[in-house]
Amino acid sequence: MQAQGLFDDFKRHEFKTQNLYERFFELAKNEDEIFEFCRLFLDEFEKSRTIFHDALSYVRESDFAKLIKIALDVLQTSDNENAQELIATASYQCAPLLHPHLELLFKLRPNKGTYYESYPWRGLSYENSQNLREILTSPQTSNKEKEKAFECLVCTKDEKNVKFAYDFAVKNRAFGKKSATVAQGYLEADAGFILREGELKSYCYDATYHICFPRGYFSGDMPVWIKKDKHPTWNLTPLPHKYKFGGVLQSDERNPFLHIITFDKIPSGLGVSLGSLTLGAHTTQMNEGATLFYEHDECGMPRLMGESKVSGDFVDVPIAPCEVSLAPTPPRWLKQDWGTSNARENLFRLGGMPCWIQSAEVLQCPKCGKTMKFLMQLDTDLPCEDGSELYFGSGGICYVLWCDECRVSAFLYQCT
Repeated sequence: MQAQGLFDDFKRHEFKTQNLYERFFELAKNEDEIFEFCRLFLDEFEKSRTIFHDALSYVRESDFAKLIKIALDVLQTSDNENAQELIATASYQCAPLLHPHLELLFKLRPNKGTYYESYPWRGLSYENSQNLREILTSPQTSNKEKEKAFECLVCTKDEKNVKFAYDFAVKNRAFGKKSATVAQGYLEADAGFILREGELKSYCYDATYHICFPRGYFSGDMPVWIKKDKHPTWNLTPLPHKYKFGGVLQSDERNPFLHIITFDKIPSGLGVSLGSLTLGAHTTQMNEGATLFYEHDECGMPRLMGESKVSGDFVDVPIAPCEVSLAPTPPRWLKQDWGTSNARENLFRLGGMPCWIQSAEVLQCPKCGKTMKFLMQLDTDLPCEDGSELYFGSGGICYVLWCDECRVSAFLYQCT
């Protein structure tokens, strides 16, 4: 079998294995082989290896369920890092497969102390969360167990669960004097909710799309394992409509107004009432730490609210123009993460949940004061007209939020 051969070579030579990733991507074309490769890893490797994480994105869901059972058996006798990695990846890509095992996961606590420790409870219904509510409210449970139950309830994203957890945490000061602030932070980061006047409101649109770029758009001068044509999220099925991407709206030697994208046809499921919307940003100014707001006219064209102002000498170059399309995001990729994607995944997304790198930054519209909705995010490494690449900070994500009532867009970025 190809899987056994590659695994044996990796076991002997690790990342010095000749043509390792070329062989890996050939292996990934065969679902039976990639499953066997992952099974061998779980059986024989204790310490985490990046190639195992890479392999999990190519495992079909029916085989993922088998790997979960193997990982749980392993975790009952050891702290195997690859078994924990598998649980973490499953909690992003196929959390419902973990739901039959939640009682054991609550006890074992794989990935303890990480921000994704409670992600296996994603999508769990209110009816199936009764035990978590009992743990949270029982006088017999410890504070650590209550905190864990709170996080799990929030991660379900069920509105009744989230409100129950928040109300209990605030009333009982579960997080000390700052319980309301801490609990609100969990709601924003893990569930996509904000609390306003006692009511939960989502700051995310349900519709989720990935932005699809033309073949060869991104630089080919990068290691094969992070080339932007390998991971499944770079190969989703696009809708036929094309949108103009990149270029410049207004040239300026110090602070050019870069064109990001024009939606001449608003994608279905997004709360944009305009017939057309053009998004652009003064990324040089934003990269100096500014949060920028733009007011859009009835044709969707943006105008900067406030002063165009930069202090440094570096100037961003316009993004290389192209035409992009949108692919409706399959359920497996609705939840993504900047850190665990490890530069492999397509994180250019429209709608859905943002991939916050730091704490959630949910903005209020500068005109009406209401909470803006998350609209779009752009990853680093966008090619520029001069052959360079556009970075957000040291290599993070740019987030775009939207207030439809006031026709205002907002741009900010996060990085490590």
